[in-house]
Amino acid sequence: NKIPSEQDFASALSDKSMLLYFGHGSGNQYIRNRTIKKLDKCAEVVWLMGCSSGRVTEHGDYEPTSVPLSYLVAGRRIEHTDTTEDESKYRNDNREGLCMSVVATLWDVTDKDIDRFAVEVGEHWGLWCSAPVPSPRELAPPKTPRKRGRSVPKTPSKTPSRTPGGRSRSRLVMRDEEVTRTKSLSEAVMLGRDACNLRYLNGAATVVYGIPVYLGV
Repeated sequence: NKIPSEQDFASALSDKSMLLYFGHGSGNQYIRNRTIKKLDKCAEVVWLMGCSSGRVTEHGDYEPTSVPLSYLVAGRRIEHTDTTEDESKYRNDNREGLCMSVVATLWDVTDKDIDRFAVEVGEHWGLWCSAPVPSPRELAPPKTPRKRGRSVPKTPSKTPSRTPGGRSRSRLVMRDEEVTRTKSLSEAVMLGRDACNLRYLNGAATVVYGIPVYLGV
């Protein structure tokens, strides 16, 4: 319930394994690229659900910049001195404390479509599941009541009312840790694009920087 300071944002990245940002842009108005790059420890997965959060800016002959690339170079490799020689043969790179995957948008998107997309990605990835559909009494009344004698055309829905697994989309609850998660974040993003009404505008805007990441593995 407050605007985060740069230290608040940096602490969230350092203390948590995942950060979900839903707001304007890439959150760069709260934390600068150079601050992200200097973090000793960074969240392994970052969602930047804002307009053009993954856009790359070119600087002529100089190296291009983007917010997701700043996350991917953040953190320092943690060396384990208590490993035996046999274990070191199978562990040549410890990714603990390093950002592995960033979900971002390449251009401007609309808020409702990107919200549908995020909900669908979280379901496919296994981060949360849908709660039962609320009754009509629990739903908030419309902001503007329909005028008498005036017909308002409805936009046809391009997404089914139920997901392929038979679960309806509604309010969310966190999944239990015992649930088996098999889809990678990259695959969940691919499947989540179908939730957008403008699939080739808003759905296609979202990409994954980094490597496929699985939950609970």
